Amino acid sequence: MPELVDQQHGISIEIHHRLNARDWAQEPQPVKMVADEAEAINIGETLVSVPSMHANFIHLFEHATLHHMFENGPITLKDLHFAAQSGAIDWPLLVAQAQAMGLMRALHLVAALAMQHGATWVPDLLRQTPADVLDNLAVCAQAAVRDESLTEHAAMLRGIAMRKGQSPGWKAALQAALSPTPLKLASIMRVSGTNPLRWMAYPVWLVQRGRAYLAARRAVDSGDNSLREAATMRWLRDS
Repeated sequence: MPELVDQQHGISIEIHHRLNARDWAQEPQPVKMVADEAEAINIGETLVSVPSMHANFIHLFEHATLHHMFENGPITLKDLHFAAQSGAIDWPLLVAQAQAMGLMRALHLVAALAMQHGATWVPDLLRQTPADVLDNLAVCAQAAVRDESLTEHAAMLRGIAMRKGQSPGWKAALQAALSPTPLKLASIMRVSGTNPLRWMAYPVWLVQRGRAYLAARRAVDSGDNSLREAATMRWLRDS
């Protein structure tokens, strides 16, 4: 969903329609944790339920890795730093929960990336980085600083590489580039995803997609990157 912006303070508010990565078998566990450990805060005169800092930390590193492959950028490290500095993280419990949910590779990966950039919040029990994590660190660091204009196209190529197991050729990339989801078109027309009027937005979407595609094609070695990122995503999900 598009982000909202507080015009008075310039603060971006990103709204998610789902909490975790698609097609991840352990998804119900962190979703239940967020609901069970919800805390209430006052916003204005309204009592609002929010995730506990501990549950939100798990969501943050799972969301950054399995869902986004670090393409939500350096803000991930800032959010993790803020959560860790709160003092509300039970590290032994968090590690045990990550092990139970198959998230230890993801947890070690965000910890290693944070330490690479000078983070001091990483606890002792996560400071020794496994060799397989180090093998995947460089491609994640590169994804974290990718230009936003290339993000959508990179995700598209990575998806093709994960499905086909090979670097996407120009035909596959072109087919994916010309095939919008109904919700993409509907969001432009501001109608429901089933409304036939959504197709009136196709020319507009096509121009937007074409610009993003051409910008991404100018990126160096995008095909090989998609293979490496797909391999890292498989590695993360196989833990």
